This record gives sequence, structure tokens and C-alpha cells, in this order.
Amino acid sequence: MEHYPTLELDEDELWFLLSQYGSGIIVGMYDTYHGRRSEEIRAANETAFQSLVQRGILQLASENEVFLAEWIISLLGVCHHPDHSLIVQYQVAGEPLRRTFIHYGDNLIVELCETEPHKYHLRIVPDQEALIDLFDGFLCSDTNSLSGEREFRLTTSALFRARDLCFKGNLQGAEKALISEGFEEEQAQRLTRSLYKPARNTSVIVIANRDTVNTQYVQGFSILEGPDNLWIMEPYEENGEEAIAFIPANAEIIRARFLEILPRRSNA
Repeated sequence: MEHYPTLELDEDELWFLLSQYGSGIIVGMYDTYHGRRSEEIRAANETAFQSLVQRGILQLASENEVFLAEWIISLLGVCHHPDHSLIVQYQVAGEPLRRTFIHYGDNLIVELCETEPHKYHLRIVPDQEALIDLFDGFLCSDTNSLSGEREFRLTTSALFRARDLCFKGNLQGAEKALISEGFEEEQAQRLTRSLYKPARNTSVIVIANRDTVNTQYVQGFSILEGPDNLWIMEPYEENGEEAIAFIPANAEIIRARFLEILPRRSNA
């Protein structure tokens, strides 16, 4: 990916800067003021301020004025009051869980992620195609074959029962639970193997039109890759009951679904 400005901050530095924009819910980080006494907040703010000055992020223009680069002001502003937000959470077998938050402004896309406990990375993302590069791992770009079966559906409660049984190591119980839901034996075995030892597990959520309550909406999908299967999991509701559609997929299908769900900037 082409180099674009980045910002590395600890949680107190980031929250101090974002708090200058007023109160708000920042998708991608916790409220570091929560649970702190007022004197602790003042001390944290003073430490953050001095650190930002020392690092050259904040520059003293005079005794009562500070200067912050325009690109940093724009980047922080998008994180504080985005038009849309994209949340991607994924985990590859044997690796830690990763969470990345993408915030959309009128003419700017910003990546926000916690690189290690209490440390944050912010970066400008130039365009939608750059997001494909950023999320190459979760998009299963190294997987080319479709799952060898047709689409199937399962209630959320039944899926959770089977997942919990797999978590406890009771694979036979999980298979029986799925068969009781109408699965064929081979189909139940495929899903059980994938729930027991997923190679890759991803969720994608978009919160669109965050600045307009009347038109705000949330949508998303998940990806489950097992030893020999790859599915897109689409949530839906039927007769008042939440359910999941398991759609056989490959890298091309997942990429297309990802691009379909991405918010569109107002200036695009």
C-alpha cells in the first residue's frame, strides 16, 4: 500500500485529543475517563498533553495556544464524528484476535486499531481498493474452491448449541444436534469440523449514516472457514426467529460481498 500519514498514540493521548471535539461514543476504543476520579483525569490529561508536546504532535504557538497539523485534525475529526463506520474482527487459527475499525468522513477514510494493549494506530486509507489490500488476510485470498455443498440455513439458537458442544469437545453431540435440525449426516459432520477447528473466522459490520438517526442502519455478515469448507454467514429473521444462511464461498465471492457492503462516501 502506498505510504500515507499515520499516527501512533497511547490511549490517554488519543482520548485527550478526541475529547477536544466534545463528548461522544468512539467506535474502536474505550472511554479512558470511565471509572476515574476527577483528579486522576486531570493528571492523565496533563501527562498526555506534555507527551504530545514532547513528541511534536502538539506544538506550542504561544503561552495560551497550541498548533495541530491539519491532517491530524481531519483524521481525529473523522474518528470522532464519522458518517459511517466499518468494523472487522477476524482470527486465524493459532493467532490472536484482530479488530480493525474504519471510519468514513466526507472525503477521508481513517483506520483505527489497537496494535497492543493501550496503544493505538491511526492511518489514512486512500480509497476502497486500499481496504482490499488492508484486509487481504480475512478475505481468504488464498482460497479458491467453493464449499462442496449447497446453501443451508440454521436458527441462531441451534447454531449456538452446536458451537457450545464443539467448544466442550463433544463433537458427536454437536453432530446429533445438527441432524435433529434436519441436516444430513455428512453435512452435519462438515459444519461440526468447521466449528470445532475453524481455520479462519471473521465478522464484518457496517454502521451507516451515523450522523442521521432517522436513516441510520446496521448490516453485516460473517465468514467461517473450516478444514475443507468456506461459507459466508448471512443473518436474517424468519417468523420472528433469528437465523443464519450458510452460503458456499470462495475468495472472489467474499471480495464481492465485502465491496457490496462497504459504505459509499458522499463525494464518491
